[in-house]
Amino acid sequence: MDENLIKVLNSHLQGVIMGENEMIKLKEKVKDYRLKVLIDNTLLTIEEHKKVILNEIEELNGKAVKEEGIFGKLVEIFNSIKEMAIDNDKQILEKAIKGTEMGFKAILDLLIKESNFHEHLEKSLIKISDMYSGHIKEMQEYLITIN
Repeated sequence: MDENLIKVLNSHLQGVIMGENEMIKLKEKVKDYRLKVLIDNTLLTIEEHKKVILNEIEELNGKAVKEEGIFGKLVEIFNSIKEMAIDNDKQILEKAIKGTEMGFKAILDLLIKESNFHEHLEKSLIKISDMYSGHIKEMQEYLITIN
């Protein structure tokens, strides 16, 4: 069992969980049907992202975290305060784009920093980053159309 790799994966998983929680909060505020669909699609990718990391931790005989951790909780509280001012779909969409970009960048950072992943995990993470990229593009295109 590679303790260091499990620690890195759990840290990454905490970020994924935090991102998922934030995206769910944003979805609860959405009025526009198309935006709900875009956020739902992103949530499906986040779920796949979580599953890939959880499976890898299991394969390494490690124990996966179940929540975002203390730092993540503090960030969530801070974001909740900031999100009180968000009151329209355009602002929600902008926040969703930013959050999805963070997930995309987190995967790239993980792949750059950790070179000892097996090929299957690397391919899965690249596939998920491509999915995030697609969601970002769709959301950006939709952002142009909303007022």
